[in-house]
Amino acid sequence: PFFEEQLTAFEVWLRFGAASDALDSPPEQLPIVLQVLLSQAHRVRALILLRRFLELGPRAVNLSLCVGIFPYVLKLLQSPAPELRRPLVAIWACILAFDPSCKQDLVKDGALIYFVAHATKVAEFQKSNNGLPVDNNGTAITRSQVKSTKQQSIPFSGYSSIENEELEDQSVLTAFVLASVVRGPDSNPKMACLSKRLDIALHALLQQRRYTRSKRRRGRLVRWLCLAVAALCDFCDAA
Repeated sequence: PFFEEQLTAFEVWLRFGAASDALDSPPEQLPIVLQVLLSQAHRVRALILLRRFLELGPRAVNLSLCVGIFPYVLKLLQSPAPELRRPLVAIWACILAFDPSCKQDLVKDGALIYFVAHATKVAEFQKSNNGLPVDNNGTAITRSQVKSTKQQSIPFSGYSSIENEELEDQSVLTAFVLASVVRGPDSNPKMACLSKRLDIALHALLQQRRYTRSKRRRGRLVRWLCLAVAALCDFCDAA
C-alpha cells in the first residue's frame, strides 16, 4: 500500500503540480519512485511516471540523475519484459539528450542490443498491424495500390496495445538513441562489432517511415536515421 500511495501522489503531482513547479528540487516522492523500480509488481507504473517526469525537460532529467536514477534504468535494460521497453526507451532518450556521455555505459554493458531489438520489433509490429503505407502527404495508400496481398495481423507480446501515434514516437525515440550512441568522436570502438546488427535495426526503422502518418515524426525519424547511418559508415571504414 505504501508504494501504491507514493505512486499515486507522484501521479497527482505530475498532473496538477508539475506545471507550476520550478523544479528547483525533486518532488518528495521521486526517490521513493526509484525504489519502487525494484518491485516487479509496480515497476511498469513507476517507469511510466518517471517517463512523464523526465519529459518535463532538462531540469527534471538532471534532478532524476542527481537522486540516482541512472543505475536503476541501466540495469533494467537487462530485463526481457516487453512491457518495460516503451517507457525505458523514452527515459533513455531523455537521458542521452541531456548527457550524451551516458552512451558509453550502453555500449560497455552491451545494452545497445536492447534498443536494436526494440527497433526491429516496433517496425515489424507497425508494418503488420497498422496495415497500409502512406505517401509523402501522410495519406494511406489504398490496398489496390499495394503490390503485396492482404497483410496478416501478427501478435507481438508487449506491443499489441500500442496506438499508432505511440508507435511512431517509439520509432523516433529509438532512432534518436541509436544515432546518439553511434555519433561523435568519442564513440566506443566496440561499435564496429555491432555494425551489422545496427544496420538491420536502422534498415527496419527506415522502412517504417512508409507507415508514419505524421510529417513531423517522419521528418525526425529520417533525420536521426541519416545521422546514424553516416556515423555507422565511419565505423565500417575504420573496421
